Amino acid sequence: MRLDELEKLEAASRHMLNLDPGRYEGRLFVLSLDAIRQRYGNTWRYIAEKAQRTARNHITQALGPGDECVPVGDVDFLVAILSGSKREAPARALRIDQGVSYAVTGEDLGILGVSAKQVQVAEGGAMSFRPLTHADLERAEAPQSPTIDLEAELLDDDEEDDSFPTIDAVLEALVFRIEPIARLVDQTIAFERLAAFSPPLGDTSDEWTIIENFPDPKVRAKIDLKCLKASRAHLRRVAAERSGRRLVVPVFFETLANNYTRGLFLKMAQKIPQPARKSLVFHVGGVPAGVAQSRLAELGAVIKPFSGGAFIGLPPDFTGLDALRDLVLVGLTADAPRPEDAGALLSAAHGAGLPTWVAGLRDEEDRQRALILSASYGSGPLYPSRVPSSADDADPEA
Repeated sequence: MRLDELEKLEAASRHMLNLDPGRYEGRLFVLSLDAIRQRYGNTWRYIAEKAQRTARNHITQALGPGDECVPVGDVDFLVAILSGSKREAPARALRIDQGVSYAVTGEDLGILGVSAKQVQVAEGGAMSFRPLTHADLERAEAPQSPTIDLEAELLDDDEEDDSFPTIDAVLEALVFRIEPIARLVDQTIAFERLAAFSPPLGDTSDEWTIIENFPDPKVRAKIDLKCLKASRAHLRRVAAERSGRRLVVPVFFETLANNYTRGLFLKMAQKIPQPARKSLVFHVGGVPAGVAQSRLAELGAVIKPFSGGAFIGLPPDFTGLDALRDLVLVGLTADAPRPEDAGALLSAAHGAGLPTWVAGLRDEEDRQRALILSASYGSGPLYPSRVPSSADDADPEA
């Protein structure tokens, strides 16, 4: 069905461009509900008409004077952004597409939740659809005319700071350390979390915060993929020890929410041997506030075949834990600076029969406080971590 839709979309695009190439070149975009349709699966036929109507209404309201919207088939819209500068058109298309995703699903996944593409035609007449990215937003927000900044010119010594590491250098130097997760009642180590961090690279780097300070979802996805790849060697060690412990591997919600990075992540997960998957637990962090329960249910269904469960990091005010109970997950983590900040979530999870994990336990007082709040597991400086040796990290399949 998608091939037929794409043929109709290309024909409609060519028709508009042939009518007035100068008018539409660089200003013609495709907004699609195909990714949303895939998410809903068989239930799409019940909500398709409403979703299409909602999307069309939102696009129409978001367009400016002189802009155009042409529905093509069941899920695609050709949008011509003719008002404003051509430089800003891709960014406007991205924002409209992001708004469509939110209007239809009720979830704001940011730049990762959009599927807008720019219609392009090469010199030979070949047509292509270029996916818009975060760079299109940055390009639109950059100054459009040169300005004189005398202070910057005076302070600019034209010397590069070689002591500050590049992102590529940090990613290349990644190592993984083991962080124990203990049962709070008897302090027995039940899980081992594989955490990525960078050793010092230059005088100004910080080995603990440099990873966490990367806001770019693509960089975070690279870290997730490297961590999952490194997990294979540690899963073999866990299996050889027969300790019953399980290995927790972190992954950001954004990595799983984006179609492209999720595909790469699952492709890597498929390389994990079937017997080892029962010892693997995913820790999904960075879940956005206000996320729909259906989105979490979908996320659980995606990772379930490759693991023995998951910890899902939720904001302290999250409600609706009954939907998570059906996923047969290991439990929840509280995304809060202190255990008491997530007291309501921990109590609700305990009432729903879901185990919970709190991080950052510094001493026995923290452990007792977490126990009072019904937390099941804990980690942090109270349980010293270790950096595995190079022999531990060796992965003959890598």
